[in-house]
Amino acid sequence: MGRNLSPLLRQELANLDKDADSRKSAMKALKSYVKGLDSKAIPQFLAQVSETRETGSLSGEYTICLYEVLARVHGAYKSE
Repeated sequence: MGRNLSPLLRQELANLDKDADSRKSAMKALKSYVKGLDSKAIPQFLAQVSETRETGSLSGEYTICLYEVLARVHGAYKSE
């Protein structure tokens, strides 16, 4: 996983690979994290989630859900 990933975020992403209760709790925490992201942190977050997804440790369903929350909360992203 990305070396700049916060320990809390890293742990929650890892919890998505555990039992149903852990996944539910992790998604709740991750959604809250996404809602609180600064717009400048979005590209880094997307890169880290994509990297996690590519290594097989993050289900596509969860990735899509996080992207949907990000889009709803932050709207269209415009790179500068």
